[in-house]
Amino acid sequence: DMSSIVRGVFGKVRDADGALADFLTEVVSVPPQLYCTRWIRLMFAREISGVNLALVLWDAMFAFFECGVGFMDILEYVAASMIILVRKRLLGENGKGDENEAIHVLMNYPQLEHVGDLLEK
Repeated sequence: DMSSIVRGVFGKVRDADGALADFLTEVVSVPPQLYCTRWIRLMFAREISGVNLALVLWDAMFAFFECGVGFMDILEYVAASMIILVRKRLLGENGKGDENEAIHVLMNYPQLEHVGDLLEK
């Protein structure tokens, strides 16, 4: 179910960046199910600039799957990477973040121009 996926995503975010995870869970009032559901249902296609880049991401995801990584784990890692990639926009210059800006960024994720950035995280 989506709640367990979101727990997995935020567990991965917390492992990488505890301050970011705390901000998203304690300050941002939008349930992560709202943005994570859309990202995962569409396999991140709306957040990537162009179908060719989406296919590159999907190829990489299926390559991990063929290596034995569970598909839901892959989706969770990609979603967590997306959150980590926009860390500076979420937390702002002062590192404290603005709830409204964070909600805007998460609900209107900036188009990714380079899938490699997402796969490296």
